[in-house]
Amino acid sequence: FLIPSSCHTKNVARDLVYGCWCKGKRIAGLSFPPMTLVLLATVLKNDGHQVEILDAQSFEWTLEETAGRLASFDVCVILTSTMTLNEDCEYLLAVKKRVPALLTVAYGGHVTAEPESTLLGKNRRGAIDILCLCEPEHSLRDFLRAKEKGDESFKFCPGIAYVKDDKCAVTPP
Repeated sequence: FLIPSSCHTKNVARDLVYGCWCKGKRIAGLSFPPMTLVLLATVLKNDGHQVEILDAQSFEWTLEETAGRLASFDVCVILTSTMTLNEDCEYLLAVKKRVPALLTVAYGGHVTAEPESTLLGKNRRGAIDILCLCEPEHSLRDFLRAKEKGDESFKFCPGIAYVKDDKCAVTPP
């Protein structure tokens, strides 16, 4: 799991209260840990996966440092939001240039509402390979189980979206 850093500001929150920081400006008096990432990591760890949460934002890692840490993983999962989607995709594209085999998965309210524009939008194409729609706990787990089989059975996992023949394919919820 990755919390990407931002080249525009030091504090970007993508979780809970829609972020008590919004593009560097404090908009609430509270702060929260990345609860959905922790929840998803726990579900996957309990399912037997090796899991790490890499907080490039908090540690202020460079793109090279982040890519170096991701190089030992097959899959990178991020939470994204409407406010951060373009920058997150730009970041993921840059990471994938350095780690080409990395499969990228995203979840969040925006990708659920707009899977097609997320996957096929201008300057986003190729940044995200798989979307987990709505509540991602089971769809992410089931996708990773299917991926481990080495075939394309993941395409039948409920609650995901991906690019197929230059179009957005969305499985039933």
